[in-house]
Amino acid sequence: MSTSLPVQSSPVTLAPGEARARIGWVDGASAVLAQQARTPAKLLAPYARGPAVWLCHLTFGGGVVAGDQLDMAVDVEAAASVLLSTQGASKVYKDPQAQGSRQGMTGRIADGALLAHVPHPLTAYAGAHYRQESLYHCQPGGSCCWWECVSAGRPDQGEHWHASHLHLATTLQVGETVLVRDRISLQGDDLRAQLAQWRCMFTLGMYGPRCQEGVQALAQGQAIDGCRISVSPIADGCVVRGLARDVESARAFCCAHSQWLIPQLGDDPWRSLL
Repeated sequence: MSTSLPVQSSPVTLAPGEARARIGWVDGASAVLAQQARTPAKLLAPYARGPAVWLCHLTFGGGVVAGDQLDMAVDVEAAASVLLSTQGASKVYKDPQAQGSRQGMTGRIADGALLAHVPHPLTAYAGAHYRQESLYHCQPGGSCCWWECVSAGRPDQGEHWHASHLHLATTLQVGETVLVRDRISLQGDDLRAQLAQWRCMFTLGMYGPRCQEGVQALAQGQAIDGCRISVSPIADGCVVRGLARDVESARAFCCAHSQWLIPQLGDDPWRSLL
């Protein structure tokens, strides 16, 4: 069992836009052991102790602006659980000078631990240049569930995949073995041509012993109206890649296939947070 440590919040060692947290198992519950962030990043803990810690990673203004370099790292120690989400839909603003913006996420999950990374959908505005890189590194016996969702833009502004460049990269590594290496890179007319009839693309991944109920349900291929999905089995897990006619359909799919998380998180994130 972990020894109780004081929560640390000083950002003095961090670069601008960097945030990090360490979650442990203390006296029979998951708890925040350390928490740091430096503007423009911010890290809140609506539930700092319980069956699972709940963390919200956000930026001032709720968006990603040109030139932003944002990095989030979370370490989940043995037997602990954490839900990492956001406070609302993230917006990637237009970037007329093509400076580019980037968000990085690194999750390190110990044996018996669970990381559920379920952020709100990302909306890339017209002219946005955005790069996202996520690495989930599980030790054998660790478990990870992740969800990413990107919408076509602002329909009230006539935007439909008018971002200049989108690059999304997700890696799942277990020990020294890479099980998932997803790369999506789309830009300009290519972006619009490939996604013309869809307003949302999403990925839902599950791995590890604590995700097996969800993995087995996904293997049965339950459909959701308004979504087109492809299920790829991996060792002890699966990855679903999908397209949806709107964000609500994508959200309904994730919600339907994440109910198994509720007992492990201590509450329903779809009702109280997402």
